[in-house]
Amino acid sequence: MVVEDEVFNDLQTNGIIGPHSKMLGPVADGGKIVFLTAPGCWGPMITPTIRGGA
Repeated sequence: MVVEDEVFNDLQTNGIIGPHSKMLGPVADGGKIVFLTAPGCWGPMITPTIRGGA
């Protein structure tokens, strides 16, 4: 298993995560996780195919 100093995620899961989602990492001690997020709860108003909320 390769331990990464930095893990980058730009995959949108449409608000759904679970055991079917691919795991990223693991991240080394002191490493960092960088990710892009959907534009908050108002995202669906801009892009209706993106689910918003928690």
